[in-house]
Amino acid sequence: MVAAESSLSWQAFQTLKTGGHTGTIKFSSGELTVNSGNVTGGSFNIDMPTIVPTGMEEGEMKTKLTKQLKGADFFDVEKYKDAEFTIAEVVKVLEIARLRSLPPLKVT
Repeated sequence: MVAAESSLSWQAFQTLKTGGHTGTIKFSSGELTVNSGNVTGGSFNIDMPTIVPTGMEEGEMKTKLTKQLKGADFFDVEKYKDAEFTIAEVVKVLEIARLRSLPPLKVT
């Protein structure tokens, strides 16, 4: 993984409301462990001050949301500049996802 060329996309939903927010955040470093073409583990350091909302036009609302996300009531990026994500276990869900996307069975 090339951290400078990679980012994490996120999506947040508002409880009991319609809508939500999307955004991106950059990695400061990371690596994946791959065995026979399958991801088996890895770890990533996330550069928390780079969190930004997407899907909204530049302006007061985007500025306000960015400030809120970076503030002490959310991620407190001044205090916690890096977050670490470690893949502890990998479970294949592709087959489950494929089965869920099939139309329901019709019994005649």
